Amino acid sequence: MDSDEALLLSTKKGYLPGLICVADANTGYFTECNTAVTSILGISVEEFISRPFMEFIHPEDRQITIDEISNQLKGSPVVGFENRYQCKDGSYRWLEWQATAADKDAKVHAVATDITERKEVEEELRLHSQIMKNVSEGIYLVGLDDERIKYTNPKFGKMFGYDPGEMIGREVSMVNAPTEKTPEETKKQIIDVLVKTGEWHGEVKNIKKDGTHFWCYANVSLFDHPTFGRVAVSVHTDVTDRKKAEEELIIAREKAEESEEKLKVRVKELNCFYNIGNIVNANGVTLDNILNEILYVIPESLQYPEIINARIVLNDEKHQTEDFIETKWKLKENIIVNGKIKGYLEVNYSENRAPDNVSVFLKEEEFLIKAIAGRLGRIIEKYELENVLKSLKRARKL
Repeated sequence: MDSDEALLLSTKKGYLPGLICVADANTGYFTECNTAVTSILGISVEEFISRPFMEFIHPEDRQITIDEISNQLKGSPVVGFENRYQCKDGSYRWLEWQATAADKDAKVHAVATDITERKEVEEELRLHSQIMKNVSEGIYLVGLDDERIKYTNPKFGKMFGYDPGEMIGREVSMVNAPTEKTPEETKKQIIDVLVKTGEWHGEVKNIKKDGTHFWCYANVSLFDHPTFGRVAVSVHTDVTDRKKAEEELIIAREKAEESEEKLKVRVKELNCFYNIGNIVNANGVTLDNILNEILYVIPESLQYPEIINARIVLNDEKHQTEDFIETKWKLKENIIVNGKIKGYLEVNYSENRAPDNVSVFLKEEEFLIKAIAGRLGRIIEKYELENVLKSLKRARKL
């Protein structure tokens, strides 16, 4: 079989024409190749056939290549074998090989296709898949054609109390708790907005397998999945604790005469989180904008806003209020993102107005700063996840 016959064979089998060559399996040299080697690897034909082909192969791929050649010498052809070849500039390209078994003279006829871009996309998709499995939010995919659940990440199943895979194929309204609307009416309201605008954001009351009701904040967008077709990608964050806090505040307001000062503190806290929610949910804002605006919300929630300053440090990048001054009267809480410390939130009083032997910060303020740091971590996780989904969309288009 000459090079032309090898090309014909590759075309018949559906492979894209690429590097076509003949190799001597005993000597470890290519004896013939076409000029595609120059366009793929940047190496001339003369250089390519003058050096042992093992010199071009990535060190991690040499043993599996040796094993494959051994099989060829025993009479086995090569189908879909992948390894990396070094380019003239030192980089590597992934090649997929189709080759004959070695003949009586140890000659091998082979065709190789450059699959580097495909491998990069596969790796990116694998990474995205791992991220989807390990993020702290619950994520699921719903087919728009049949309104059935196509995928749930481990967090989503755990959030709803189901075993892995148990929710797949079920009708999506099963996750909605009955309120003044039926589960089906809630589903229809969300899907109608999705179809019109391409996205839906809001709080929804959900129901677990055991019948327990809980609140989630859902970010839903449309996505063309290669297997499931048009799907809704929904990211759920459990906000039950926040909803309970709001309900507790309503009760506290009804009992204002019992603890007026404590009520004022809670109102400040609620206003703080309400303002943070408005900042986060505003359309078109960047993460930097959100962090900078939150810095100016925090002082108003503390007892002496006129002498407070704050800063947020995220991945060594600082966001701080004007005329920030670090003092010894400060609170500092780590910002945790996906289980890792990514920075911290710090607030400082420029002077101490508290009585002797009393902390300048109230206990409620310490809890508030801790809660804001926790909220910041979840906000950052959400933005990182949205960036992953955008990257996934771009990768799918390749």
